[in-house]
Amino acid sequence: MSHAVIIRRDSDVVLELQALTDAVTGAAITTATVTARVTDEAGADLAGATWPITLAHVGATPGTYRGLIPFGVVLGTGRVFADVTADAGAGLHSRWRVKAVVVTE
Repeated sequence: MSHAVIIRRDSDVVLELQALTDAVTGAAITTATVTARVTDEAGADLAGATWPITLAHVGATPGTYRGLIPFGVVLGTGRVFADVTADAGAGLHSRWRVKAVVVTE
């Protein structure tokens, strides 16, 4: 997950993790528990949602997970981040902190 997350102010936003794979075997991981929070620079959760949100596996696309950042999250000013965690069992844990770009259009 190397790209910036785009969050539209005053909208529901779909957060998607693509191509979650086992680094050793290269196999797509379809049974992970994937969660996310939207935080400020200090790592504090933003108001307006119950965190973390769950990203569910998309059955038709192995290794892809989606969740909804709900309308009403208070984005404020300054930088925000999407903190995503994937846990697929022993030896299969990952965490990403991705800068989120807030747009108003």
